[in-house]
Amino acid sequence: MNRRFFGLVCASVLAIGAMAQTAIARSLEDIISSGVLRVGTYADQPPMASLNNAGQYEGFDIEVANHIANIMKVKVEVVPLTTAQRVPFLQSGQIDISLGALTRTPERALLVDYTIPLHSESVLVLTTEGNAINSWRDLNDPSQTLASGRGYWTTDMVKTELPNAKQDLYDTPADQVRAVAQGRATAIVDIIDTMMAFTKQYPDVKWKVIESEIYSAWCAIGVPRGEEGLKNFLNVVIYDMHKSGKTQEYWAKWYGAPNPKPVPLDPVF
Repeated sequence: MNRRFFGLVCASVLAIGAMAQTAIARSLEDIISSGVLRVGTYADQPPMASLNNAGQYEGFDIEVANHIANIMKVKVEVVPLTTAQRVPFLQSGQIDISLGALTRTPERALLVDYTIPLHSESVLVLTTEGNAINSWRDLNDPSQTLASGRGYWTTDMVKTELPNAKQDLYDTPADQVRAVAQGRATAIVDIIDTMMAFTKQYPDVKWKVIESEIYSAWCAIGVPRGEEGLKNFLNVVIYDMHKSGKTQEYWAKWYGAPNPKPVPLDPVF
């Protein structure tokens, strides 16, 4: 009897917990009523999102968040996140939507819902005119020094795919670009748009992008599981942004050039 009673109590607690977690996620109507859209993104990843000298958030993600909030007639509350926090914060209801270049993967799709793609991310080679390579596979040579990011998934990929190249590690994308600009490294194999934003700091360097695509994926806005009204609203907004050219306008403003692989315009979602 005690064991049965204990089992019933545990089941009740789990059910209440599940109901509480479901209740935490806010619907589209809840967000509008509150007057605040809680947006999860980075605080230190320019040009995606970062704090400026005035202590205000700016970047591509902030432009998108403000665009959405203006349509909803609410204010934006930026919740700074690390990469690992983006999905858990959605699940726990601490944020309403997640930006931060949230790549659509099957593993994440088991945990949260996605909108239609907001933008792509592509891994390409950034080098200079003085480096006579035609393909990223040409970098698999001891004479090539690659400037890679410390702790990035792309760094592990480069180590696996280009084992013969020398690999120097740097803490930020700005450091990676600086190493190539100063001749301490010959190329970068990484998400190209992030890197291109820093090349304008070196206008005298003749930069070159090797257009053979190594990897690409779609990034979308993450929403809590089951919030269909919010997801449907965001899908319409994102489609309208793509159709009007706003997505590319915001991207070019912060990354220095249009996204090389724009999202195909498809009204069905």
